[in-house]
Amino acid sequence: MKNTEFKKAFDNVTPDIYMETRILANIKDKKKKPSFLKAVICGTVAFALAAGIFSAAQYKNRYVDRPFSVMVVDASDDMVISKELDKNTMTMPNGMRLTNDEKDGEIVSSENDCGFYVTGDDIDYIQYSSKNGNFYFTDYMKMINDIENNAYYSAVIYVSDNDAEKINNWINTRKASVNVEREALKEYMKTNDLSEYFKGKSDDPEKYFVEFQKCADFIGYENHSGYAFFLVDIEKNESYYDGTGINFGEKGELTVKRYDISEDVFNKYYPDEDFALMSSVCYSPDNAINMLLENPDMDKGELPGDEITIIVNFKDGKKAKKVVTVAYDSEGYAQFAYK
Repeated sequence: MKNTEFKKAFDNVTPDIYMETRILANIKDKKKKPSFLKAVICGTVAFALAAGIFSAAQYKNRYVDRPFSVMVVDASDDMVISKELDKNTMTMPNGMRLTNDEKDGEIVSSENDCGFYVTGDDIDYIQYSSKNGNFYFTDYMKMINDIENNAYYSAVIYVSDNDAEKINNWINTRKASVNVEREALKEYMKTNDLSEYFKGKSDDPEKYFVEFQKCADFIGYENHSGYAFFLVDIEKNESYYDGTGINFGEKGELTVKRYDISEDVFNKYYPDEDFALMSSVCYSPDNAINMLLENPDMDKGELPGDEITIIVNFKDGKKAKKVVTVAYDSEGYAQFAYK
């Protein structure tokens, strides 16, 4: 996705702690992959895949015999499928399916969502690679980590109660305007010196998402009274969705850093969400999708499969590795197995 498309999506939302959910909703409606592909966003609940163990000798001592588990996210909009993978191949009857049926005037390339999450002790970062597919990812954990370390908001500009009343009145009379709170900041800057908030940073409001809210409504600022302008740098925020965030790279590779986020802290920010879900990497079987679009009458059982290699890098510098294979039956349903 081009950066301009991200900016257009971002312009329709405001940067509170739940901003990323609304951003993804905008992006899901806007993004299009080659050949009218419909990219899918990660599903709603994860199901466990059994952890396989590989010997160090098998990988010429590059990898240690240290267990870790792979979780697979696989859910439709209205049904969650859970099944554990063992040594046998697993087919989810209502899981990820490749189809060339038409839906709402679009070619649907992949029904339901599929992703991967790794769990284990002392993990530093995880490397995902695919021979025939791609990954995309939203780094919620980095976002939480940055908020906890005061590295999320580019500036928090507190205003007096009297100014807050004027600003709210100004905003309320222009609610239908685009980026009304950013425009309110521009007006406020005409009569107030805000240089202390922009030391070493741009003071151009166009470079920020701007929200004007009660401080108590923002996590981390509950103890502050009154109102403030909350600014988030647009380019910085895109990093959660591009590069370390959503990855539409051509190499089918993605590296995800693991942050030490406690369950208590996670629940503080996302009380209604699942930790594994929010940390999962979404998978798109691009080669199989393209072949089906080019050959709509082909036997879906002959679609090109995939090998997804997952390398876990531990904090002590050691690595462990697993490979998950992907194949398709005659109806296009994905089958997963450990290699």
